[in-house]
Amino acid sequence: MFALLFVCGILFAQAQGWSEPRIRLNSEDPVGTDVILDSGSPLHLICEGDGPVTWLPRLAKHKRYISKEVGNVRSFYVKQATADFTGTYKCVYMNTNDSNESSSVHVFVRDNRFLFVSPSTSLRYVRKEGEDLTLPCLLTDPDATDFTFRMDNGSAVPYGMNVTFDPKKGVLIRNVHPGFNADYVCSARIRGVWKVSKIFSINVIQREFH
Repeated sequence: MFALLFVCGILFAQAQGWSEPRIRLNSEDPVGTDVILDSGSPLHLICEGDGPVTWLPRLAKHKRYISKEVGNVRSFYVKQATADFTGTYKCVYMNTNDSNESSSVHVFVRDNRFLFVSPSTSLRYVRKEGEDLTLPCLLTDPDATDFTFRMDNGSAVPYGMNVTFDPKKGVLIRNVHPGFNADYVCSARIRGVWKVSKIFSINVIQREFH
């Protein structure tokens, strides 16, 4: 009878589905949606779920900071975080057949030298006409103000360019056009000082009409 109840309990729990993984910072209470650190500080994120979980950092190269032990608790640990660790960290169940639930936290790593974090690889973006394009100029400090997106030569963006900015993702340009081909930068002000991102080069391939 006890065994039957035990099995029924397991089946009931599976039927209910697993809950969202729970994220903590430095073994403390659960974090909110944002974490703000200074460059050089340790970054220790802990995720706990109802089954085996893992981390999905913004950059694939940062996966080496995920704890090796596979289980219901998984950590992401960096002894001294740099601005490069700014980004959204997602905790997911390793087997999506068990649950599609996930949790995420965005980490800002403030650095007086860098207000924007951008890829270390090529910043040249090629798209086909009509596609959307995201330029990853993420802010490292949420206190920055007066964000602008402009051409590298100081001119305003071309007429008709539809631009939206998310400090956690960067600049989204919808429905790109060959007339947008140029070099661009993101800029913002922090504590009265203007900071500029790396240069983003956009090349839009014109659509062929048959």
